[in-house]
Amino acid sequence: MTNVFSLNSSHTLGTGFSVVAVGDANGFSTQFRIILGTSPSIVAIDTLSVVKDRVEDGPGNKPKAGLTFSVPSVCGFSSGWDYTYYAK
Repeated sequence: MTNVFSLNSSHTLGTGFSVVAVGDANGFSTQFRIILGTSPSIVAIDTLSVVKDRVEDGPGNKPKAGLTFSVPSVCGFSSGWDYTYYAK
């Protein structure tokens, strides 16, 4: 998954982070849960990017650009922290 996600400023989701599709149907989902690994360096001003070549819809269409998400402002991030992103 390290070739799928990136954060600005060389920050990381931590060693051993995981991403799980929530309520998937045939391998596709509009919700994804990200569980941080050990020693994450993600901060609330980061932008999480997803490589466009690793995203597709049910019919197999790929986006023209990568996906980006603003990391929400929270009290703090730590190992095992869990956040769900909703795609529209």
